[in-house]
Amino acid sequence: MTDTRNAVFKWLLYGITLWLTMALQLFLPLRIGQIRALPVIPLAILVAVFEGAKGGGVFGLLAGLLCDAFIPPSEAFFSIALLLLGVLVGFSTERLFRKNLLTGLLWSVAGQIAVDVFFFAFFYWIGGRAGFDALLAVAPAEVLITLPAVPILYVFIRSIYRKFHALQPLF
Repeated sequence: MTDTRNAVFKWLLYGITLWLTMALQLFLPLRIGQIRALPVIPLAILVAVFEGAKGGGVFGLLAGLLCDAFIPPSEAFFSIALLLLGVLVGFSTERLFRKNLLTGLLWSVAGQIAVDVFFFAFFYWIGGRAGFDALLAVAPAEVLITLPAVPILYVFIRSIYRKFHALQPLF
């Protein structure tokens, strides 16, 4: 009973971290012109690094649903993208990588680039509204603006994970 209660509490803490990160993303001036920081993407990746494919996929889906609700025009894009990223990162981290800051940084950069490329492909290139030069003008800057959030989020996620790491997974 206490293991289940602690697992629920752990995921509740992850959820609170998600809501706080989303609030910071939406309400603080984390933009430079049209370029915005997206700290929810590295948050989902960091949870996947620590929790594995199942937990990372579920958290990625929930983070994606929040992004879809608040970032137009996404139309379920972030839900699918962060779900897939969570599963991929979680699966590969369980088998190939260590659960450390370097892994989180590398996956965060790769994940941010992948999300930017696919977002531009689906919402700008296909519609003919922008070309490859627009992606090159925005994506590297978004990665650089978002990257400082990774160590801060890493500390929170690692501390939650370490407090409850002996527990059975909820998902």
